[in-house]
Amino acid sequence: MLLTSDRLINKFSDYNCILAYETAAEFLGLFVGYAINNKADEIFVLEEKPINNTKQYLIQNFNNKDYFEKNGIYCTTEEQTLIDLVDQDGDIQVILESLADYYFRHNNSFDGIDVPPVLSERFNKYCEWAIDYYNEWGLITKKEWELMQLKYPSID
Repeated sequence: MLLTSDRLINKFSDYNCILAYETAAEFLGLFVGYAINNKADEIFVLEEKPINNTKQYLIQNFNNKDYFEKNGIYCTTEEQTLIDLVDQDGDIQVILESLADYYFRHNNSFDGIDVPPVLSERFNKYCEWAIDYYNEWGLITKKEWELMQLKYPSID
């Protein structure tokens, strides 16, 4: 079985698109993904692409997104991904897990995220919930999280 990043690299390296939303969060390691991955991969595109099992979001240009290139594919940055997830207001598990992972990776801080004023109230609400996400659900302690990060470093 391919790792998520390898699967996405194989699928998208021949296309001019940017990994978006949950797919970007998964590629960045902010979200572990779904146990059964039959969900469509989400991408930003300038024009529709002939790629199976994708949800494509048409945008005017890529200049309004912060993104980077890795191994031949483009992905929104961690910060852009979080802003997009909060703006989309979709799957709360994805949002909270992604925000919590970012928070712990960045020394218990969300300071690197430039939140548009229109999203600040929603973003702050999610941030409050995200800080306690792992403890609240009894999933993992901060120490276990730190040990896990040593074992599975981010893709930076």
